[in-house]
Amino acid sequence: MNTHTGDYFATIQNGPTGSRPQVVIRCTHSFSPTTYIVAGGNLNGGFYRTTTGGSSWTYTPAGNPYDMYFPTETTGYAVGEGTSVYKTTDAGITWNDLGPLVSAGEVTIFFLDEQRGWTGRHRTTDGGQTWTFMSGNATIHTGHLFHRCRHGLRGRVIRADLAKR
Repeated sequence: MNTHTGDYFATIQNGPTGSRPQVVIRCTHSFSPTTYIVAGGNLNGGFYRTTTGGSSWTYTPAGNPYDMYFPTETTGYAVGEGTSVYKTTDAGITWNDLGPLVSAGEVTIFFLDEQRGWTGRHRTTDGGQTWTFMSGNATIHTGHLFHRCRHGLRGRVIRADLAKR
């Protein structure tokens, strides 16, 4: 769904190059009413970007992305099947595979700013160049983001004091 217009993503062409995404869509990000990215996998996995409101698409192969997050208008990160983290610094026009940096099958990613980010079991403080495994009994679930929340997930509020790194 395009958060700028309330419309659902729609395409009008067939085929993998310059056309409709033929992919299981797992995550989306909209920059404007006409510019957005969808990503996912199974068939033709990777990132699909449109600047025409879905009339045409640019495809970047990248495995099977599960989640992506943009802390700024141009810098974004993604994780998914396998152990790779993907990064873009040009609003999703190109994506770079930063290599095998996290545990296999991370399904969610979040960044506080361009430098500090988390997956289900890892954290980075250098913009995704290195990742530290967070020990403990972490549970993995798809992301929940609460903005100005009082109750959180199932009545529990989890708070991190990011000033005390």
